[in-house]
This record gives sequence, structure tokens and C-alpha cells, in this order.
Amino acid sequence: MMIPRFFSAALVLTLVVVGCEQSEPTAVPIDEIASPNLSANSEWQDVNLLIDFTWWAECANAGAGEIVHFYGPVEGRVHTVNTPPGRTKVNAMFITLPGYSITGLTTGDVYYPTPGVRAHWSEAFGGAGSTVYSYYERIVVTNEETGLTLEFPYWVKITLNPDGVETVFRAVEGCKARG
Repeated sequence: MMIPRFFSAALVLTLVVVGCEQSEPTAVPIDEIASPNLSANSEWQDVNLLIDFTWWAECANAGAGEIVHFYGPVEGRVHTVNTPPGRTKVNAMFITLPGYSITGLTTGDVYYPTPGVRAHWSEAFGGAGSTVYSYYERIVVTNEETGLTLEFPYWVKITLNPDGVETVFRAVEGCKARG
């Protein structure tokens, strides 16, 4: 049985008209529209610390090495940035203050820091990325009586990946003596 062409054309025209019929748009209040959160908050903090620890310095005591005592105040600025979705980055810069010294426990030699030498620490964690801890310090101290300068440069970077794998990179150059 054949459907008359007129009937077929009328059916198609009805479907097109019904399908193309427009309805009035529904207004949505602007405060209900979801938008991405691209903001970050930032905080600066001043920090004062008292350093007090001992460490083996292989270049002290005329190259024979000795345990040295690091002691004194340091000051720092810590900058924290929190970004969506929950990622945090922390950077800190430290500098020694008057009263900071390194003393050889065998020789009694006292070393004072070279002005302007700084230590840098950073950390990033949270969100979907890896957690990274990075620390770099270069301590340069001089014995005012002998003119001997000791330098302690080192850098450590630890990465904790989301899959639990940990990568540790160390560039510890140890102690160097000049003068």
C-alpha cells in the first residue's frame, strides 16, 4: 500500500514545525551560574628562628675535620600560595643575623657568616600533582683571626609522586675551605 505524497509531505512538514518550535528562554540568576574558581590566596609571614645544631665539617681543623656547632638567630620571609583545586606552594628565604656563628668543638675556632648569604626552601603539595620539597643552602663563614673561609653548599630535592613513588636528589658538596 502506498501512502499518498500529499500525506507524506504533510507529515514531514508537521514534524519540522513541531521540532523547530521555539520556547521562551528560562532566565537563570547570575549567582547560580557555575564558574571556574581561578583565584588564589597568598600570605606572607616573617619568621625568626634560633639555629642550634652540630655537624661534621671535614674541611675544618686544617683539613683534619671536626664537629662544628651552628648557633644563632636567622630571619626569614615565608610566602604561601593556595590555588584551586587544593594545591599549595610555600617558598621561604632565610638570612643569618648578628650573633650567628659556627664554632669548632675541637679547635675552638669561631667563624662568622658572610653578609648577604641566604638559604632557600620551597615546597609544593596537594591537588593532583606531585609533592615536591626542595631546599638549598650555601653557608659561607670566615674566621676573623686566621682568615680561613668555610663554605657549606648543599641542595636536596624530594619528589613524592601521586603513585607513591619517591625520588630523592641530593647535591651535597660538603665543606670547602679557602684562605
